[in-house]
Amino acid sequence: MSYAALWTKSNFSFLEGASRPEELVEESQRLGLCALALTDRDGLYGAVRAHVKARELGAELIHGAQLTLEDGERVVLLAMDRTGYAQVCGAITAGRLRSPKGSCVVRWSELLADTDHTIVLWDLARELRDAPRDEHAVARRIGDLRDAFADRFYALCARHQRLDEPESEAMLRARARRAGVPLVAANEVLYHRSDRRRLQDVLTAIRYGVELSKAGQRLKANAEHGIKSPHAFAELFADDRSAVEATREIAARCRFSLSEIRYRYPCERLPDGRSQSQWLRELVLEGARQRYGGRAPQEALAQVERELALIEELDYGGYFLTMHEIVQFCRERSILCAWGCSSSASFRASEPNRPTSTSTSSTNVARRSSNTSTPATAAHTPRWSPT
Repeated sequence: MSYAALWTKSNFSFLEGASRPEELVEESQRLGLCALALTDRDGLYGAVRAHVKARELGAELIHGAQLTLEDGERVVLLAMDRTGYAQVCGAITAGRLRSPKGSCVVRWSELLADTDHTIVLWDLARELRDAPRDEHAVARRIGDLRDAFADRFYALCARHQRLDEPESEAMLRARARRAGVPLVAANEVLYHRSDRRRLQDVLTAIRYGVELSKAGQRLKANAEHGIKSPHAFAELFADDRSAVEATREIAARCRFSLSEIRYRYPCERLPDGRSQSQWLRELVLEGARQRYGGRAPQEALAQVERELALIEELDYGGYFLTMHEIVQFCRERSILCAWGCSSSASFRASEPNRPTSTSTSSTNVARRSSNTSTPATAAHTPRWSPT
């Protein structure tokens, strides 16, 4: 019986995870897991690499993150759809902006207010084991999560064969049963195979700034933090098949893929509510009039229309408007303009004494801009020049 690994951290969880995202995806696919959730600590840094590898292998990938909350507690937040992915990103951004570099603290109010397209898994057993809290405070927190997430709230039942786990799990189950919160089975995955345990120990020692021989209980107690085969996972939770079934249920609800989104150039602030295409067209036509002394020839205008149509089709208008602002700024201050294409305020069609080319640099910029940087070689005066 297959399952979904819902709590997986890669080496993008700095000094904690000991395997690359690609290795985790490959191993989960090799073992026959139905899905793997990449949930790096306070970030989505490994998402793209994991997505590329999952797409290559035809593996199911869930996107999410382990979030650190203001009182030191932690939850795993999984994106169900595109909106949910944006909500996970928003929570991480809010936490990063208020925290010192290297840390991220998300407020409970943020988690409860704007995550209606996500699933939350609360590692309550850890809180009960490592930092016992007031009974009423825990009950109130469970109530808040249940009210905010409804059937999207699960208690994370993680097993790593530790001696102290049975006691904390018994308390977890009692609390979850009283609150009507379903359990979901998991183990915290920090590496794709158990032979990476020694590397994970070294990373832990570095993180705490101690010698490996003196790291003591800071190290994981055993090598139970690798990806388990479906058979091994089923044996681990042989007494609770419903918790294993919950992993597949969650995987079925989280259908977001990075293939659904693409890069969008940041929107420009435009005058009078005009669209980027409208404002770009006005600038281009005004530049053409200036270049030709009031009236551009029909051939030049036809070329302009072809250029603008391609730019609008690829949604790259914002790029040209940004270049316009940069060139305008440089001209106002007599700064030499490093420039290799035609996206200035004037958008000059061609020099009057030169023949007009049907292959202009703005077209090529539009075609190349998704994978190249802004050209940095140029004449002082920007112009549309043959390629």
